[in-house]
Amino acid sequence: MRIRFTFIILFSAALAGCGDYSNEYLQEDLEFLYSVPAKSTLEIRVAASEKRRVELFEASSGLSQRTDAVLGDPATWYAYTVSFSGEVNNQVFNFLDMIDLITSFPPTARDTDIRMWGPWPSSDSPQTDWRFVMSRKRLEGVYDFSLQVNDVALRDTADYVDGWQDCLYGSIEPSRQVFRRGTGNMTANVGVCSQYENTGEQGAASIGFDTAPDTDNPEGKTHLSIQFTDFISKDMYEDDPAPQPVNALYTYNEESNLSGLFDFTALTDLDAGENPDRRALEQVAVKVRWNSDGEGRADSRWSEGDLGAAVIDIHECWSSSKNRVYYNDSIDMAPTEGKSSDCAMDPASFD
Repeated sequence: MRIRFTFIILFSAALAGCGDYSNEYLQEDLEFLYSVPAKSTLEIRVAASEKRRVELFEASSGLSQRTDAVLGDPATWYAYTVSFSGEVNNQVFNFLDMIDLITSFPPTARDTDIRMWGPWPSSDSPQTDWRFVMSRKRLEGVYDFSLQVNDVALRDTADYVDGWQDCLYGSIEPSRQVFRRGTGNMTANVGVCSQYENTGEQGAASIGFDTAPDTDNPEGKTHLSIQFTDFISKDMYEDDPAPQPVNALYTYNEESNLSGLFDFTALTDLDAGENPDRRALEQVAVKVRWNSDGEGRADSRWSEGDLGAAVIDIHECWSSSKNRVYYNDSIDMAPTEGKSSDCAMDPASFD
């Protein structure tokens, strides 16, 4: 799912609705803005070499495919996981770009523990209005947030007030040490987000996150659990006119020293819809590990579906320059290369 975040913002009307944007209001507003989850703290990055940067406003391939990398060439499974993580980022976290754009303007409505931005029309979907709402629970130290969508056709009707639906919603207990980090959860309901575009998107992605600093990660960390349920994005229709919904679980941990892991298990059609007689879904499990120098390995197990009783194991390791130092698979899809002793870490267990 690719989303462009250009809005037709009616500046004069928006600013007129929010009142005086003075320091008195700004200080209160910042308490809300500092609690908005930041895309830059949540995106999945496999073996990244740079620390994450957090600003207040930041808006501005199939598993069945295989290339024949050789020893010393860029690692194939490293490239796969980078590409795959990019798709997850696009499908889930790009909604936070929209929130950043909306909140780069002063709120259009304020109450003691509530801020609202919008509603504003979208240039991407002429049928869609958007707004972003935050509410503060002072005693719990928690902020609820919701990116909401409404039908333009309901404007000037009584149904418009009650017609708002949650596209991306959740809650965060913000860190008191660093802004835009904390612990919480959010859900992206892509069916609601795209309902006025008729793109066929459906399903949801539920995310638990912890980006707060702790004893081992004084600068903050990125720990994620992402559950896709009956998920179909518009991009999936480019490869298959009747795509299989994605049901998958992803776990991602990145520490302050840039070491980390990325595990996911998914049911997918390894034939990518090319063979109508082989439409059973295989289980693909992938476990990726890397150290603070960027050295890492990917271990994958394919099973079930059209594979029947067969199980395929694949192992690849790479150096700090992301070049392959070892490869092996259990059915000789490609020659074994290098030595397992050259890997920076031991193979992951699937038991």
